[in-house]
Amino acid sequence: MNVGTILADSRYSALKEYVVRHTGLAYYAAKDEDFATRLSRRFTARGLADCGDYLEMLTDARCGRQEMDQLVGELTIGETYFFRHKEQFDLMRTTIIPDLLERNKETRSLRIWSAGCATGPEPYSVSVLLRSEFQSQLSGWNISIVGTDLNLDFLQRARAARFPDWALRDTSERMKARCFLRDGNTAGVHERCHLPVSQPGRRPGLARRIRPLTENLLMTQSF
Repeated sequence: MNVGTILADSRYSALKEYVVRHTGLAYYAAKDEDFATRLSRRFTARGLADCGDYLEMLTDARCGRQEMDQLVGELTIGETYFFRHKEQFDLMRTTIIPDLLERNKETRSLRIWSAGCATGPEPYSVSVLLRSEFQSQLSGWNISIVGTDLNLDFLQRARAARFPDWALRDTSERMKARCFLRDGNTAGVHERCHLPVSQPGRRPGLARRIRPLTENLLMTQSF
């Protein structure tokens, strides 16, 4: 089914509203051609011919959740890498983390949430930053880092904690040597910087607050 046909379908607006409301992917509110292009791939995979049939499938109690997961896989963007947006991590290093440590010094506890973590470089970047820059200050602290994403495939890859060279393109050589172990064209997060990871659903309260479809990646450790 081509994009023009999808956009002209009388049920297109209802389908789009349902998907955006149930996923929170408001990015597509003004991206009709991009949204319809990604929809068309699922229409082809399912052998469907119109938006009404696809909306009926998504709302079907027997297969709707599974199909929504597949659609989310089409709609989400996985481009990410370690220490992406360097200026943000510089601000975390010089201002945000020191301020959080001061404000939480009585409880010696810190919880960090990485929303839309994709394949994991962002929450692992935070872990690496804490380990490499604040290790001595965090002795005896309880730190938890929660990464959430709608895309289940992304989360599976995040749990594996292995990344291609391209994902480390903005990581300093010092941090690469300290926090990563190379294996061919990929690198794994070193155990000294790799916090234990829970199974999906260990923090369901947090997941439900984000979106019904969101799973989570939980990393926690005492420093």
